[in-house]
Amino acid sequence: MIRDITIGQYYPANSRIHRLDPRVKIVCTLLYLISLFMFKSIIGYLLATLFLVCVVRLSTVPVKYILKGLKPIIMLLMITVLFNLFLKSGEIEQAIANGGVIYNPTPYTASPTLRFKFPDSEKGGSITINGVTISIQRPGYGEDFIIDCERQDIYLRNGRVNMNNEFVLSGGEFFELHPGRNIV
Repeated sequence: MIRDITIGQYYPANSRIHRLDPRVKIVCTLLYLISLFMFKSIIGYLLATLFLVCVVRLSTVPVKYILKGLKPIIMLLMITVLFNLFLKSGEIEQAIANGGVIYNPTPYTASPTLRFKFPDSEKGGSITINGVTISIQRPGYGEDFIIDCERQDIYLRNGRVNMNNEFVLSGGEFFELHPGRNIV
C-alpha cells in the first residue's frame, strides 16, 4: 500500500534536477506554485505546463512513475476541475442605456466591477445605479473607465491611472447590485 503512494518519495537518478541543492528545489517549487495562482489566461497555464514537462524530462523520472503517484488524488483533481469549470465567476459584457436594467442572478447583494465609456468623452458624464451617482469631473481620456465597487476605486481601463480624485459620488456608497433587477 505504501509503495503505491509515490508522491514525495525519492526516485534515484543522476540528472541535473537531482544534483540541485535541496533549498533551490524548494524555492523553485514555491515560485512555480505561486506563478500558477498569478496566471489569468490559458497562455499562462500552457507556459506553466510546458515548463513542468521540461522539468520532468530533465529529471529523467519516468512519466508512468509520476502518473502512478497521482492515482490516489486523481478523484480530488477531477472534482477541483469540475468546480473550476462550472462555478467560476466571469465577466458579462452588456451594453446598457439610460433606463436599462442590470440583473443580479444571485440571492446576495454584489459589489460589481463595471467598465463604461461616456458617449462624448470630451464632456465627461455620470452613471447612476439604484440611486447612487458617480460623475467623472475630468473627461477627455478617450478610454473606458473601470469602477471597482468592492475596492471603491475608479481607474482607466489599463488599470495604471487611478481616477479617485477625478470623480464625485452622490447618493451614498459605491454601487451595490441587489438580487434581481437593478435600474441604470
